[in-house]
Amino acid sequence: MRKTKQNLCDAWAKHSITLFVAISLNILVFQAPVKAAPSSPNIILILADDMGIGDIKAINSASKIPTPNLDKMISDGMYFTDAHSNSSVCTPTRYGIVTGRYAWRSSLKKGVLQSKSSHLIDLNRMTVASMLKQKGYNTGVVGKWHLGLDWEDSNDWSKPFTGGPNELGFNYFYGISASLDMDPYAYLLNNKATQNTTSTIAINPWPAFWRGGDVAPDFKMDEVMDSINGHALSFIRNHVDSAPNQPFFLYLPFTGPHTPHIVPPRFKDKSEAGARGDLMYQCDWTVGNVIKLLDSLQISENTVVFFTADNGAHSKTYRQTGHTPHSNLKGQKADIYEAGHRVPLVVKWPGKIEKGVTSDETVVTTDFMATIAAIARYQLPNNAGEDSYSILPVLMNRSYSKPLREASIHHSFDGTFAIRKGDWKLTVDNMGSGGFSNPKVKAGPGTLYNLSNDISEKKDMYSSDSAKVAELRILLKKYKDEGRSTPLNRNDWLLPVGTAKPLAKTNYWKLKRTPSSIQVVLSSNSKYVVQLLTLKGQKIVSLSGEGRVINLSTQNLTMGLHLLQVEINGQTYTKRVLIQGKG
Repeated sequence: MRKTKQNLCDAWAKHSITLFVAISLNILVFQAPVKAAPSSPNIILILADDMGIGDIKAINSASKIPTPNLDKMISDGMYFTDAHSNSSVCTPTRYGIVTGRYAWRSSLKKGVLQSKSSHLIDLNRMTVASMLKQKGYNTGVVGKWHLGLDWEDSNDWSKPFTGGPNELGFNYFYGISASLDMDPYAYLLNNKATQNTTSTIAINPWPAFWRGGDVAPDFKMDEVMDSINGHALSFIRNHVDSAPNQPFFLYLPFTGPHTPHIVPPRFKDKSEAGARGDLMYQCDWTVGNVIKLLDSLQISENTVVFFTADNGAHSKTYRQTGHTPHSNLKGQKADIYEAGHRVPLVVKWPGKIEKGVTSDETVVTTDFMATIAAIARYQLPNNAGEDSYSILPVLMNRSYSKPLREASIHHSFDGTFAIRKGDWKLTVDNMGSGGFSNPKVKAGPGTLYNLSNDISEKKDMYSSDSAKVAELRILLKKYKDEGRSTPLNRNDWLLPVGTAKPLAKTNYWKLKRTPSSIQVVLSSNSKYVVQLLTLKGQKIVSLSGEGRVINLSTQNLTMGLHLLQVEINGQTYTKRVLIQGKG
C-alpha cells in the first residue's frame, strides 16, 4: 500500500525531449539531449551496522537519537515499513546484498566469519558489482567488508590478500576487513593494508568493546567512521571530476552503530541514548554528507540512494538508556524474531520516486541485486540473484501483481529458519530465539504467528492452524530444494525507469502494420540503438549505428503492445507501442 502520493511530471519533459507522433506516417521525432549525461543513473547503497527501525526519529517519535538527515531522506523519498535483512547477523546479510542469494545456500550455515576467514563468495559468481561493470559502471566499496579475505600470510598483515572486493567486481576498495571490534585493526586499500600492524591492543570492555589484536600505527577506533566518510566523498567527487559521463556504483557499509561505541569528541553527548546513540548520530551525519555532496555536484536527480541496515540492534547496547530501537518488536540482533531482521529501508531518487511515500510491500535485502539490475537495464541470468526480486515497480509507482514476493525466508545466528508468506510467519524446529535472546533454543516443532494482528509475536498459533503450518513447511522445503525462490527467466530489467508513473493508454502510439515499418527520425545525426521487444522481453528488431532516420520492420508482428527502446547520445528512452490492424 502506498501513501501520500504526489503527481510527478513525465520524465520525458525532464530530459527536454520533444516527441512528435505522426500516426498516419508512422514517424517518431526525438530531440536529442543537449548535454551528455550517464546513460544509467548512479547508485549508492548505504548499509548501517546493527540498527533498529526505532533508531530513526521520523519513524519512532520516542527515539532519543536525533537523525535529521535520515528524517529528511524519508520525507524526500520512499520508506518501506516491512523491510528485512536476509539474516539477523552481518556476514550472511552482506552475502545476500552482494549476490542476491540467501547466504545459507553457501558454505556459511550459521554465525559470521572471523577476521582470518577466507573468502565466502565464489569468485565465479556474479555480484551486483560485476554485473554493473558489464553495464559500464565504475564500482567502489568503502567501509566494512566482512565477507572473508585470503591473506597471503595471516601472521603478516603487510602481505597482500586475494578473494576480496577487487576479485568480485569492485574497481576500488577502501575500508576494514571485518567488524570494527575484530583485528587486524588496519585500513585496507584494494588488496593490502595501507600500513602494517606494529603493535597489539588488549580487549576493551563494553560499551567501547573491541577484541584484542594487531593494530597499525595510523588506526584509531574513534576515527574510522570519519575515514570512511572522507573516502566515500572522495570516491564520488573524483569519479565525477574524471568521468562525468560514466555512471558509478558505491556500496557504503558503515562500521557503526556496531561496537565499539566510540565517537570523536565533537559527537559526544549528541544523543540521549549513550555512546551507541552518539555513534548513530554520527552515522546520520555521514548520510547527510553524501546527500549534500550529490546536491553540490548537481547529480542528485541522476542518483539513486538506498539506506538500510544489516540486522537489528544488540540489546546490550541500549537497554540502560531507555531508548527503544525496535519499538514493540520482539527480540534483538541475531534472533529469528522480528527485531532481529526487520530493518529500515529508505530510497531516494529525486524526480523519479515520489516524495514522502511509504510502502508496506515486503522487501528483503537480497532484492537489491534484481532492483539494481532493473535500474541498469540488465537481465539477470538464471544462475545469479536466485533469491532477488526487483522492487522497481514499487519505487516507480507502476502497476504490478501484489505481492512481489511469494514468500521470504528469515535466518538467525544459530541457523534457525523461518518463512514468511503474507501475514503468516512460521519458525521451524526451534521455539527459542535462535540468537542472543533467552531461551536461545527451546525444544519443539516451531511457532506460527499472524503478524497482521500480532507484530510482537505473542500468540503462537502453531497447534491451532495445522493447514497453514503444512503449507509453509512445504514451501520452505521447495525453496531449499530448488536452489532459488524466484521464477526462472525473469524480465525485471524491462521496466522503463524514465517516468515515475505508468503511461496512460492515451499515450500509446497507435501504429498500423502497414506500411510495414516504424520510422524513427532523430533531430540530427546521432549514434543510436533502437530495439523493438515484446512485453515479455523477446527481442524482435534491433538496429544500431549512426544517422538520422531509422526504419524498423513490423512485418509478421503479432498485434498488441510492444516496447520500443531508443538510445541516443547515451540516453535511453522507452515507450510502449500498440500494433493494431491487419497488413
